[in-house]
Amino acid sequence: MRLMIIRVFIISAVAAACFCYMTGCSHDDPIDRVSAMRPSGDGNGGSSGNGGPGAGHKPDTTDDAFRKELDDDVFRVIGLGADMRYDRGGILFSVTKDGHRIVRDLDGAGEITVGLGQESSDSIMSGATVVVNGEEFQVSEIKMMHRGNGRTWYRVTANDGESGVMVL
Repeated sequence: MRLMIIRVFIISAVAAACFCYMTGCSHDDPIDRVSAMRPSGDGNGGSSGNGGPGAGHKPDTTDDAFRKELDDDVFRVIGLGADMRYDRGGILFSVTKDGHRIVRDLDGAGEITVGLGQESSDSIMSGATVVVNGEEFQVSEIKMMHRGNGRTWYRVTANDGESGVMVL
């Protein structure tokens, strides 16, 4: 009886390992699960984009270069020494109890922790922190650019002038 239990355990373990190997995430050949599930419309996940007139915040009209980012509603962090998108396999987004957002590449390629602080009337986030792979990123400004469809777009500007995009 004991031998049979051990055999069943070994067979189950091998079957589970094979299943994980065959269905696991791969950054070389990502599956575009998000676009397959996204309804047709304006590219923001629905026909009305920002939820209709008056819903959410409007994009900063003085920054035309950022407008193309609003066409892509995938949760992501681009720039800041990282390129992590939720629609790539193996990227995990989470929120801690204290409100920090953590974006983690499960392959161990990187981790970003974002503390957004408080939003002021000009959409600048005060007291914001960004930690990339354990080292604090020197941020001169994080600005909320748009909010809608369950997402918020931020433009991040580093002290050296480099900029990035976060959709959280």
